[in-house]
Amino acid sequence: MRDPDGNLIFTQDFVKRQISPDAASLPYLHSNKVSQLVDNRWLLPFQVTGPLEIQTRRIHFVSQPHEWCLTQLVDAAKLTLEISKKIADDHFELKDASAWNIIFDGCHPYFCDYLSFTPTKKSYWWAMGQFVRHFTLPIALHRNNKLKIHQIFRMSRDGMTPEAAKALLGFSRFKFRLWPFLIFSNNNSAHQVKNDVHDNEKDKHNSKLKNIYSFLNWSINYSEKNNKSTWSDYIENRSHYSPEQIAAKKATITNWLNHISPKWVADIGCNTGEFSKLAVSSGANVIAADFDDECISRLYIAAKNSPELKERLFPIVLNLGDTQNGCGAGGVEYQGIMERMGSVTDCVMLLGIMHHLSIAEAIPLKSLAKIISSMTKEYAIIELMAPEDNQVKILRDQRNRSRPEKTIDEQLSELSEYFEEISYCEIIPGKRKLYLLKLIQCSR
Repeated sequence: MRDPDGNLIFTQDFVKRQISPDAASLPYLHSNKVSQLVDNRWLLPFQVTGPLEIQTRRIHFVSQPHEWCLTQLVDAAKLTLEISKKIADDHFELKDASAWNIIFDGCHPYFCDYLSFTPTKKSYWWAMGQFVRHFTLPIALHRNNKLKIHQIFRMSRDGMTPEAAKALLGFSRFKFRLWPFLIFSNNNSAHQVKNDVHDNEKDKHNSKLKNIYSFLNWSINYSEKNNKSTWSDYIENRSHYSPEQIAAKKATITNWLNHISPKWVADIGCNTGEFSKLAVSSGANVIAADFDDECISRLYIAAKNSPELKERLFPIVLNLGDTQNGCGAGGVEYQGIMERMGSVTDCVMLLGIMHHLSIAEAIPLKSLAKIISSMTKEYAIIELMAPEDNQVKILRDQRNRSRPEKTIDEQLSELSEYFEEISYCEIIPGKRKLYLLKLIQCSR
């Protein structure tokens, strides 16, 4: 969106890119290599709709780097390098190596910056510093338990500088496997050689670029492993539901989803996707959101390897108690999560999370009801817990709360300003009820 070589126009179903006549990438967009990138599903398919215009289908929900888990950022980095290696044979490179150039359609990453293709003019990769800031250092710091990916990009849309990484690592930077990346400033690269590339040297410099790409691939290459977090093993260890109660909960939600037939569902507090997968089975596209990075990482890995889930599941890291509004230039360059989610979601699900939001996050129920109403165009499926519920008692004790919690009827009354009750089912007698609610349209 910031490229002087062109600009974007958004319509309901398409994104149009108007291109400057002197854009270096313009001729290359007609090349066989770019066609191969589209065929490989690396580059978002596009149509040429005019001499200086291309058009792509619009992905209706686009996540942003500060909403990604570690594995999503790793896949975005690998795609950036794969494309770079592929176009190097044509003596082209990417002039940008930004995480924001990757968009996920479900769990499939696409490169979308068509104007980034540029002829190679130097014997080093101009965008290497940006790659290090957006990929190498954030991935490494996440792996070293310093900061999570979503925390890094919330602090800065330009990722992590070497100076900031050194400060975070302290003396441990001397044991850091990527210490060479901490030596050079933001404006320098370990591979800079300030000579223009002459025609008779192109093959040699092409080989150097490929070595740089291989080196950067090593910098993001870690063995995959499942790390434990507070909530990553919740489904295996929960004891407050009996098997029969879980079965009843699943059956009820399945019946409701089949009845209302939403095109888009947002599952807030999805954990590792137990109910998100049910929503996909009902025919919906699903935004699966949880604040636990490890849960989202496990769900993403499972979904990207599943033909049934890969195209329909959109995992994001999200804490509903601390959402981010629009960001970028003027705060409007990139839409905030509530706006993006609310514009597509037909049904929002909050299952086993309301007590976390009202007690752990201390969000007043009236405010919470308003927030939920902004996240859906029509329906909500919400699980409400009585004060006698064991998990409610645990949260109360952890926070030394003396004020009595609202009953289920009182909670429902708070929601009634924005929603009307369609149906309900008691899951745990006297303790938990599921409600299917419909948005009162005048409340939006």
